[in-house]
Amino acid sequence: MWTSNATSIPTTDVMPDPAIYILLHVVYGILGGLGVLGNLLVLFVFIRVRSLQTLTNSLILHQSVIDLLSAFCFLSLKFGPTLLLPYGLQGDLLCRFWASEFILWWFFVASTFNLVAMTMERYFAVVRPLLYRDHFTFNKAKVIVACIWVASLAFELHWLLVNKATGGFCYPLWPNENVQKMFGVFVFLVLYFAPISVMFFSYTRILMKMKANALQQSTSTQRAKKNVTKTLCFVSITYAVCWCVNQILYLRYNLGGATDFNGPMFNTAVVLVFCNMCVNPFIYTLHYTKFRKGLKTAFFCHQSNNRVTPFSSST
Repeated sequence: MWTSNATSIPTTDVMPDPAIYILLHVVYGILGGLGVLGNLLVLFVFIRVRSLQTLTNSLILHQSVIDLLSAFCFLSLKFGPTLLLPYGLQGDLLCRFWASEFILWWFFVASTFNLVAMTMERYFAVVRPLLYRDHFTFNKAKVIVACIWVASLAFELHWLLVNKATGGFCYPLWPNENVQKMFGVFVFLVLYFAPISVMFFSYTRILMKMKANALQQSTSTQRAKKNVTKTLCFVSITYAVCWCVNQILYLRYNLGGATDFNGPMFNTAVVLVFCNMCVNPFIYTLHYTKFRKGLKTAFFCHQSNNRVTPFSSST
């Protein structure tokens, strides 16, 4: 049996109701399939349509790469063979790196950090445009992407370290209750409270700035900037909703609260987190005007009229 940290909540040895088990795996299959197909579509459109290759969209593209990797890893974990871990070093390594779902949650943490980077990119583009123009470049975006992967790996190392193979199964074994409580609060603050606070503050300032700009002028550039910003605001709101129940449950569990790992609340929390890896393509399609136009261009038009310098700073 695997753990499911969500982000770090272990399952129990009690098997869920067979009907619930089947239903959950149907939902998992749908979510995983949508995550793969939806994010592949986003990658195809952004790579094929040159007019979409801007600095802002490079971070959106990176978000889709992370979500695509998450979907592949998720499907492998949920529909691959159940592991009875061997004793010794091999079993311990399998537990820490795979059965604990460490890799999947590394991707999820990277997704969260990338959303924060997207938010800050929008903040500087709208609220501090001169600073944005002078300092935000594609090369710096590469550095940001690299930092996201390193920071998310460093963040999840605690989960790699506390999981151990015991009796053929994989469980998190904390040194003591105080350490578990400390990391529970730490994860909640870094993975949920801080990102939501940054997003709330940034988009509040952004919307105020756009409202003030609209009173002065309404150009096509301003409308395009407003559209992409509102799209990413929807992405942030979706993140807040998808992770809310999960993070509250995780915090409660690590502080000593009783948790039913086969109950409806826990299953709902896990499903909502998994929804976050497949929902963004739908948001882009519904709200991002340039992406909708890019869809048509990618499938029905030639690229001769879309010769824009790849990954320019234009929004």
